[in-house]
Amino acid sequence: MYLIMKQEEKIFAVDRIVTLGIILSVGTMIFVLGLIFSRIYNLNTIFDSAKEIEGLGQIGDVIGGVSSPIIGLIGALLTFLAFWIQYSFNQYQTIKIEEQGRDSERSRFEGLFFEMLHIHRENVSDITIKNTSKGRRAFISMFKEFKFCYYVLINIYNEYKKEHAEFELTDIQLVNIGFVTFYWGLGESSEEIVNTLLFSYPEEFRKKYYEKLEYYQQRWIGQDLEIERYAKSKALQREAEFFGDGKPSHKIEVQIKAGKAYSLTAGYKPFAGHLARLGHYYRHLFQTVDFIERQNPQNKNEYIRMLRAQISSHEQLLLYYNSLTVMGTPWWDREFIKQYKLVKNIPLPLANISPLPTDKLSFNYFEWDEITLALQKQQREVMTDRISDI
Repeated sequence: MYLIMKQEEKIFAVDRIVTLGIILSVGTMIFVLGLIFSRIYNLNTIFDSAKEIEGLGQIGDVIGGVSSPIIGLIGALLTFLAFWIQYSFNQYQTIKIEEQGRDSERSRFEGLFFEMLHIHRENVSDITIKNTSKGRRAFISMFKEFKFCYYVLINIYNEYKKEHAEFELTDIQLVNIGFVTFYWGLGESSEEIVNTLLFSYPEEFRKKYYEKLEYYQQRWIGQDLEIERYAKSKALQREAEFFGDGKPSHKIEVQIKAGKAYSLTAGYKPFAGHLARLGHYYRHLFQTVDFIERQNPQNKNEYIRMLRAQISSHEQLLLYYNSLTVMGTPWWDREFIKQYKLVKNIPLPLANISPLPTDKLSFNYFEWDEITLALQKQQREVMTDRISDI
């Protein structure tokens, strides 16, 4: 729009200069002709005889010969002015048509963009986990489940290394194994896919990992049966109340290190996979960013910010770790994560699985960095005030 206005201003400025030049030229010629004809009139009043008038006729022929080209030039200038006005009008019309085309293209883009944004919100709202977690809250539950899968994997990895010292996995490989298993889940229907995605890792290692997750899954199922029995039995409820045991829960725990455990309380059967919930969610999210990138609208980053504003903190946490897997490499290949700051709002203290977001992305990328700097500034001001009071 700014460039179009500049073009219009330039055309109008040239028009004004050309028109003013022609008007001044015509005016000057008319003024000169006026002087010549007034001179003729004065001479006509001075010479009265026929001979004198005949002499004036010769002068008139000379003047006519001089004035004719001038009159012709005036006509040519006026004709040029008419053509120039038509040319300027055509240019103006061309610019207006281009502007209308851009407005139409922008309207079409924004219509599709806001429709895709609406679909994204619907995708989030439709995510439900056994009526216990819905919408954005479901991402909180899923992130906790992913972390549990990861910590179980770390324990198996450490145990396996004791017998196979040469076996080494990078942080990204560990995230890949943990997230792929969390995403596809355990069971016959997903086993073939998971093994295909993780075929490069030793079968014995993978089997130990799956068996450990199944163990925790069975513990959850046992607790679920206990909860059901407790809900139906008044005697069990009175007994629990008498001994102060409280009612049973779906809580399972995995040791992280000595004296510290990570617990997961899930109202649904864990490790059963989330393909049906997250598959179309990630596909649509990627296609939305890709659509903005390909259309390349003005203020592209503004549209990205509008999209990112719809992605909650836990959605961004899962998106970051998903992008580190074999399934999420396009996010980095196309540089969407880095260029558009799609995970800017990650609460960094929760992202404590390596590789950390701060290891992959620059300082001041994250909103948390801004919060930290603001807190540090506030603390310095408090300390300054205390020192000044002493």
